[in-house]
Amino acid sequence: MSSLMDKQNRLITENTELKLRLEECEKVKEINLEMKEGMQEIKKQNGILKACHDYEDSLTR
Repeated sequence: MSSLMDKQNRLITENTELKLRLEECEKVKEINLEMKEGMQEIKKQNGILKACHDYEDSLTR
């Protein structure tokens, strides 16, 4: 009986630890998504700036 209780306690502890790790992973996932969206916006703005620069260069030639 004691062995079953010990096993149950270990499983409860492991489950709690896994839930905490899952929460951390979810936070990291959200941060990564925000960073990905930010990078896409930066790439878009860089493309616009490059196009403007290329246009200005073509006018000076």
